[in-house]
Amino acid sequence: MANTGYFQQEVLARLKALQSDNHLIERPPEKIPLIDPTANVLALVSAETKRQDDLKMAESRRVDDLRRLTDKFQDRISDILRKSDAEAKAAEAGRIDALLVANKNDVALALSKQQAQAEAQDKRIAILEQNQYTGVGRQGQATETRQRSEWITGLVIGGVIALIQILLRFFK
Repeated sequence: MANTGYFQQEVLARLKALQSDNHLIERPPEKIPLIDPTANVLALVSAETKRQDDLKMAESRRVDDLRRLTDKFQDRISDILRKSDAEAKAAEAGRIDALLVANKNDVALALSKQQAQAEAQDKRIAILEQNQYTGVGRQGQATETRQRSEWITGLVIGGVIALIQILLRFFK
């Protein structure tokens, strides 16, 4: 608070000094002539209107520039997107073609394996059929031989019986 009192005293002392200096001035200050403010106001309004018009023109030019740049870059973006789409389509077509070739090769490989398996199976079946025919032939031959043996045995037995009967009749 002591500082506040000091500052107040200082301010009051300076104010008195200024007031005392004003009394020393011998002539009074010049009076400002009265001017019709309408002309001044009109000049200010005109300057502000011109400023607003200039700002509107600058904004219009800026919007036109932005529109022109937007159109320009939209065209560039469209071109880039078209190229990118074309490249993507070409890459996808290449990928699909590669898959088709791989599938075709896989199918060809599977068919060749299947053909090799079929040929091997055909060989095995042919061998089995040949063995079967040989076995059937052997079996048929064995059956025929057995039948012939039985027939010969029957004839021999029949001949022996006939001979015994003939001998029995003759010796009786």
